[in-house]
Amino acid sequence: MTARRELEIKLELPPTSVGRLKKIPLIHALKALSKRTTEVSVYFDTDKHKPHKNGLMLRVRRIDKRYVQTIKGNGNAGLFERCEWESEIAAAEPDLSMVRDIPLKPLINGKLRRQLKPMFETRVNRTVYPIAKRAHAIELAIDRGKIDTGVSSLPLCELELELKRGNQADLFSVARELVHVLPARLALKSESERGYELIDEELGAPVRAGHGRKHSSITSEVVLPGLSA
Repeated sequence: MTARRELEIKLELPPTSVGRLKKIPLIHALKALSKRTTEVSVYFDTDKHKPHKNGLMLRVRRIDKRYVQTIKGNGNAGLFERCEWESEIAAAEPDLSMVRDIPLKPLINGKLRRQLKPMFETRVNRTVYPIAKRAHAIELAIDRGKIDTGVSSLPLCELELELKRGNQADLFSVARELVHVLPARLALKSESERGYELIDEELGAPVRAGHGRKHSSITSEVVLPGLSA
């Protein structure tokens, strides 16, 4: 399982504004290169949320007929950068034999393996646009779907900008272009953090502090110096 640094910006936007996004010249020019997939991601944990409480996320995502296992950590390299370990596996259940030399390994034992179970899932229709220039390559994904615990659900409509090649300034430049023409705002909670909060609400428990970043309803320009006008 190979480790890599993931540098991305997530933006929330109203579903009704997705049509406006596709009319932006930058996106419209890439229409012919876009790819659409349906992705179902199942998040696994124990009843006591041991991996989550240790700052880790374990997910198995089905993409067409493939299963991709991902483990993410909060990391310490900045607000938008996290460590990620990803590998293709044979089935829909986690394959912890793939886990080597990553933070989850000290937690793994027979008891943990037996206690792992699905916590919630996300189902999204994803459209991906490759934004590639000589200096940078950025993947723009539009996700529309929901987070579902089996008891309750939340709608999901996000833009995800992930830097594949280049530097942070390139990523902020594209994000700035989008927030100038769309009613988008930073989504400082990941899908997994929102899923755990949904579970807490069902149990009547207070929302956990310290396991995730707080959501901001302030516009992106104010929150991030890199996105200022």
